[in-house]
Amino acid sequence: MKEELIQNVSKNVYRRFPAVKGKRPKVRVQQSRSGKQTNTNKTYSLTYHNTVETANRKRMPYWVRVVVDEKGKVLKTTTSR
Repeated sequence: MKEELIQNVSKNVYRRFPAVKGKRPKVRVQQSRSGKQTNTNKTYSLTYHNTVETANRKRMPYWVRVVVDEKGKVLKTTTSR
């Protein structure tokens, strides 16, 4: 995946989820549902990780996972609690 697309997606993620601002995502090629990679549009999984402090001062891991197509369009976003 191109670096400029990663940066554009990251800007949107940082705006929505400030807890992971400045963190570099781990980028992986997403497998198709059948388990076979086809020549159709590839999808990528970008995973952001940080540790946040809760209201009672405990530390908790925080994950944001974004699935994007090869053009940089966000298809799905999930977060941990």
